[in-house]
Amino acid sequence: MPTAQLEGFGLVTVEALACGTPVVGTPVGAIPEVLNQIDPVLIASGADSPAFADALGRVLSRLEEPVERERLSKKGRSLVERRYNWVQHCADLIRLSSLPASERKAA
Repeated sequence: MPTAQLEGFGLVTVEALACGTPVVGTPVGAIPEVLNQIDPVLIASGADSPAFADALGRVLSRLEEPVERERLSKKGRSLVERRYNWVQHCADLIRLSSLPASERKAA
């Protein structure tokens, strides 16, 4: 998922994880925030092609191991089910909207 410019929130990243597909991403926008919760190896060191190719190679090598492939798949799916769902999203919106503007920070 080579995003080279600002990505507010990578919905495609979360959708892929929900399907059990490990994702390699760039260190742009919220992508590292999401992927670091699974495994930092999923994040390229930069947004340029060589950094992305290096990260992709590392992850593909790890995915050759069935146990590691299953671990990353389950961990990504579990994260989405737990954190990126409508119940959690609405709870965060209610909590944030009840705070004074000066105290609001992203969840």
